[in-house]
Amino acid sequence: MTDTEKHPATAHDIISILGPIDEETVTAIGHIRATRVEIQRAKAWLDDCAPVDSYLRKNVANIRIQRVYDILADERDRYETDEAG
Repeated sequence: MTDTEKHPATAHDIISILGPIDEETVTAIGHIRATRVEIQRAKAWLDDCAPVDSYLRKNVANIRIQRVYDILADERDRYETDEAG
């Protein structure tokens, strides 16, 4: 297992994976103590599988990936609401 698979991601890691993101979201993800790999996986699922959100919520084995995914999905929904309104 590599360091990126064992150690929690830093704020810098989170931003480098997700791109521009608000400090509140970085902090929320940081509190989960997810690794870089877990954050990358959650982001990939969000980017590639939007239609199967409910399926993923029921079938993600890793709770940290699930929690990061939920934060990112909430952020996406908030952004889309702001853009529409």
